[in-house]
Amino acid sequence: MRCVRAMLALGFVACAESRTLPPAQPAPPTITAAVLPGYTLRSNPAIRVEIHAPRVSAYRAATLGSRTETVELAIGNAGTEPIDLAGAKLSFDVRLGAVRIPCAARNDVPKRESPALQPGQRAVITRDLCSLPLPGDYAVDARLALPGHEPEHVGSFPLTVGAHGPNVPRAVQDQPGLFAALGGDPNGMRFTRQERESGAYHVMVRLTNASTVPVHVRRAQVVFHVTRAGHAIGCESSHDLAPPPELEPGDSWLSQVPVTCLIDVKGRYDIHAAFATEDEETPLADLSVEVTSDPLLYLPIIPW
Repeated sequence: MRCVRAMLALGFVACAESRTLPPAQPAPPTITAAVLPGYTLRSNPAIRVEIHAPRVSAYRAATLGSRTETVELAIGNAGTEPIDLAGAKLSFDVRLGAVRIPCAARNDVPKRESPALQPGQRAVITRDLCSLPLPGDYAVDARLALPGHEPEHVGSFPLTVGAHGPNVPRAVQDQPGLFAALGGDPNGMRFTRQERESGAYHVMVRLTNASTVPVHVRRAQVVFHVTRAGHAIGCESSHDLAPPPELEPGDSWLSQVPVTCLIDVKGRYDIHAAFATEDEETPLADLSVEVTSDPLLYLPIIPW
């Protein structure tokens, strides 16, 4: 009985002592892999990164390339010192199959981006991927250059550029690997004879080497066949191109081409454009344009 009383007494004392202890302080926050991005930079393990990018983009005939897509890079600081983000640059290595496509990234830093990343913090920087010249499946490697450091690989992603409609890049029949495309001026033109003949209405032609070897570019022209809708009246004109003798793998060449073969009769005209060499003629695009006698009216080019 004495043992039981002693045990009870000790229990009461322990309860009394526990009531007098100070309340427990909350544990300091800990940095975990679930909070910060999972990819660690080789040059600095304290920097964690994770890239997010679109997987699909649309080819736009009017601008002769894909949309300019935004790429997001999440950066986490798992160290004990701030990370300098001021002037951080993201660059892209783009390939279409085995062909490297030049791709200059836009590194205009948005005002909302923080110039420094404190320990335990996470931030997102956004940069624009270039417009890509051809439809197809691309592989993109991203590299981050922080102030005072060399660019380092931070992730990869696929990007499919899809094209719809008739006005898409066409393979030049007698020059393997070479593609030709035509794009329009979406602002239209003033349909007066003087302005038209001066080249006010123009289109853009783009040649791209999608092969792994240099392509010798032959002498070529853009040929326009113009007919008035519902009438036999029409005209034809051509414009000589002056591309470089060779295009390196992945390179493109662009030229502005005036369309002077239009007729001073009101109505809608169909324009068929082709890329012509000495031996072959490759269809480029079909346009529809309205002619008016009003010299102050800007007209849209349909369907672009």
